[in-house]
Amino acid sequence: MKRSVVIETFEQRINREALETVRRAEQYARRRPGRRASTPVTATPPAKDEPNGYPCPELRPFAGRPGAMQAFALPSRVNHRLYHPDGRVTGLQGEPLEA
Repeated sequence: MKRSVVIETFEQRINREALETVRRAEQYARRRPGRRASTPVTATPPAKDEPNGYPCPELRPFAGRPGAMQAFALPSRVNHRLYHPDGRVTGLQGEPLEA
């Protein structure tokens, strides 16, 4: 007996799985009529002191503690070499080496 093989693209698989998820949620809602499948999402109005709504605090410039970024000015040690941020490569005693 010959079996047929169905080859589907990634988009087709995602669409099929999404439809199956919706179908399962609808079946669950029918079995439990008193319960909701998920909680409703409500939008909050923008604050009066912010004219454009959400202030996006995560997009503000980095304001870490003073001196927190000084470590990035130091060289990185790999084996017996120091790799400086400006591209120089030196030995552990500071003698210049080729990269």
